[in-house]
Amino acid sequence: MTRYKIHGKKLIFRWGTHPTDLFGSVDVNQAYCDLGGSISPRTEVTFSSTFPVSTYKKTALTNNMPNNYRSAGSLTAEIYEQGKPADYMSLSDYFDLKMHDPVLGDHHNLYLQHKIGKEKPDHTKKYLKEEDRHIKLEKKMYVAAYIDDVKVYEDYIRANLQKPKVQAFVKRKSKMRKGKGFSRDELTEVGLSLKGALKLGIPIDTRRKTKHKENMEILRGLI
Repeated sequence: MTRYKIHGKKLIFRWGTHPTDLFGSVDVNQAYCDLGGSISPRTEVTFSSTFPVSTYKKTALTNNMPNNYRSAGSLTAEIYEQGKPADYMSLSDYFDLKMHDPVLGDHHNLYLQHKIGKEKPDHTKKYLKEEDRHIKLEKKMYVAAYIDDVKVYEDYIRANLQKPKVQAFVKRKSKMRKGKGFSRDELTEVGLSLKGALKLGIPIDTRRKTKHKENMEILRGLI
């Protein structure tokens, strides 16, 4: 893994939906120093992207993540200083587990995360413009690191959507058993369209005409 010296240089994270459309950026040096880090002639950085949640947690940067969010990936700069433990600055991509927002719709939500020395990992919106933090969930996120405007690392990160395992039930002679999916009427009752249900990974049984309160409670728990 290549190490880069950044003393006297500017390290920038940039992101967008395509390499030619980088609409967001953050000065990593400034953020790092503001949060208590220091850059000397011996300071070096390496870069990596992390995808699966299990892998991403190894960086210990998700401790302060909102409870209703799931990590989708990150571009991480690991910062080395001789005789000190490594620090981290990470452009992290989350998506809402419920996969909807009344204003934004389905979206990526970017944070700049930091782990300076032994300090507790944290995330902040301070360095990210509100309009640059949100990208439609169905699009890939292109991320890159630049040192003095020279691209030194790039990758795509994309939300690893884990569709909920949802089970509908039907009644037969007053007994409940597993059904093939939720009926149209059950979806309508809780305000879900067929398209919206499919996007959430909810099974649908278009042939069933019945409507059960147990199924509607399950659906309300998802939205």
